[in-house]
Amino acid sequence: MNGMVLVGVPETVAVIFFLALLALNLFIFFKLVYPSYKQKFMEST
Repeated sequence: MNGMVLVGVPETVAVIFFLALLALNLFIFFKLVYPSYKQKFMEST
């Protein structure tokens, strides 16, 4: 978090932001990508 501190953003805020970003990415993956991947996999077997 060296760059975040230099910009003036507290480390706690940066950690919370990146955890929220991770949660959003996981949500999008499991709601959009995984079902279509699973469907294509089931069709090919």
